[in-house]
Amino acid sequence: MERKKLLFFSSAVIIGMSFFLSSVITEAKSVSEEKTFLFVCPKNVTSTATIKLSYTEDYSTHAEQVWFDNRSRTVLFSTTWVTNKPRWSFGYCKHSTGKTFTNWQSQSVMYSSNWDQASSQKNTDKVIYFKNTSVTGMVNASVSCSGALVPTKAISVEMSLL
Repeated sequence: MERKKLLFFSSAVIIGMSFFLSSVITEAKSVSEEKTFLFVCPKNVTSTATIKLSYTEDYSTHAEQVWFDNRSRTVLFSTTWVTNKPRWSFGYCKHSTGKTFTNWQSQSVMYSSNWDQASSQKNTDKVIYFKNTSVTGMVNASVSCSGALVPTKAISVEMSLL
């Protein structure tokens, strides 16, 4: 009799685990924005910079929880300039819960000839939220031009995660 109970229990665990594993759905959410900035320098010399900032969050659903375990941020950048070349830098990535992501690794990115340069980074810090939570994610970047009357401008993208 004990053997039958153990066999039944083992079968129930295997079936339960199979159901749990098959109910995991992996998806991604992303957002991007493109802006062109005009920088006015002394003697009416101008420089322009076009930046496209993209943000992606990969997640999987586990019963009542959503696991976010991979995110990426990407910049495509092009400029026109005479004396002062605009530059860009990543800002921060933050969830509305206060979680800020700081450990980023470079990853390959392909881009068209419309852009002068590109950069993409990923972060694999894992965060877990309940499905009924309202959480947003935000990434920003800055564009600067040394010598311009207004030397720094910013771009940001934000999206609802749940």
